[in-house]
Amino acid sequence: MKIKLLGALVVATTLFSCSGDLPDVIETKSGLYGSKKGEFLIKFPKEPFVKSLHYQAGAFEYDEYIFQYEHAREHIYRVSYIDYPAELLNTWDTDQLFDQTMKTLSGIAENFKTVSRTVSQTKGFDNSVTYVLSSQASGEKLYMKTKLLKKGNRIYCIYFFSRRRQPEAEVIDGFINSFKYYKPKSS
Repeated sequence: MKIKLLGALVVATTLFSCSGDLPDVIETKSGLYGSKKGEFLIKFPKEPFVKSLHYQAGAFEYDEYIFQYEHAREHIYRVSYIDYPAELLNTWDTDQLFDQTMKTLSGIAENFKTVSRTVSQTKGFDNSVTYVLSSQASGEKLYMKTKLLKKGNRIYCIYFFSRRRQPEAEVIDGFINSFKYYKPKSS
């Protein structure tokens, strides 16, 4: 059952469409960007653009909200989140879901290989896994570092992608590790 639903997710990710309901982008005085609706803050190099994708897996529908900044088409800084329907999320093993998410993301480049997969404890989250992938496809040096976090029914995906010139590890880790759960005060 879990494998069939996981397969349905893969098919669903290919059948997406843009949605018009975009969350807010906020900037703190300290230069962090984030979203009240998405309940996160992170240190993007500059203000990200926002888009959403709509998915359907069988009878289940859900949206992915994407916050992304691209620098010269060589570096991509991205945070996305999905609030999965509880009935759908409860049928999946979180590790399988995270691994399948990475297989889908790694499809953006030929010959992407997982270099490392590290499970860690992140305060306030149910699960946390960091992946490093690389590829030498088509003569280009490609690199991706991704952190997936689960909090209740929400999955956050924080990633950095580079093509050709890879910045220092401090820049990449500085972005990914600056991610913070942010619960806005009720007004």
